[in-house]
Amino acid sequence: GRNNQNRGLPSAEPSTLRQERYFIYGALIFFAIVGFSTAIYFIVNQVRGPADIDREILFDTNYHRRTMPNLGNSHMIIERRNWGSQLDAHASIQLEHPVQYVIVTHIGLRSKNCTGMHECANRMRMLQDAAIGERNLPDIPSNFYLGGDGNVYVGRGWDIANSYHNRTLSVCFIGDFQTYEPKESQFSALHHLLTYGVIQRKLANDYKLVARRQTKPTTASPGDMLYARLVRLSRWNPCGTQAYAHCGAELGFPSVWDDEHDFNERRGIHNPLLIHRKSTEEE
Repeated sequence: GRNNQNRGLPSAEPSTLRQERYFIYGALIFFAIVGFSTAIYFIVNQVRGPADIDREILFDTNYHRRTMPNLGNSHMIIERRNWGSQLDAHASIQLEHPVQYVIVTHIGLRSKNCTGMHECANRMRMLQDAAIGERNLPDIPSNFYLGGDGNVYVGRGWDIANSYHNRTLSVCFIGDFQTYEPKESQFSALHHLLTYGVIQRKLANDYKLVARRQTKPTTASPGDMLYARLVRLSRWNPCGTQAYAHCGAELGFPSVWDDEHDFNERRGIHNPLLIHRKSTEEE
């Protein structure tokens, strides 16, 4: 009799199973939507990256803000704020493009080559502090610096004149190459940097590469070991050496490039310490 009585009543089991299925399907759809949205967010940010308005981009406009730009072959560009530049240190003379001469210098003072980004960044800040405090310059002297780690450290950059001649681009090898050998990674960085300069029309297609000693006979910069390698490069020019006219003669440049000395002389600065330092190193 009980079976006959319950036969006509609706069963509660199908309704409960149906609710459980709806709950499971809803949860699966919810997690699928969240996962898909998260994936899209990360993909978009990896490709584009959020705008970084106050960042000074010197070499390109499409690198991700969380990475450093590079010139290829793992040569990273270490910008001023990345190596800890003084915020208010800036020279003012604009560099006209395309530049016809690239001058190569070194640190001197028995300075070993830096081998890591932290060490090279510290060296950059020390150079800037010395340039401002001891040499009465408004900023670090050269446009770019090549570390033993293979990276390019931005000094005055592409658009501000250096302290040697305000119509040239100066590239400094970090180290004393009267005593130590330069590294292959530094020459590779030099090649990539100058190639980029030509592509971006910062340098003339027929630019000339010269050593500091060719433009100021009283200095040994960039050191004998670096100079011996420099003269074998295809862009090196023998101007300023025996039987050749001084560098930049065709452009009306003076026989000695020493804007730093001329600047200090105009300001009446005669510092015996400065004179001694200039005879032992040329930054």
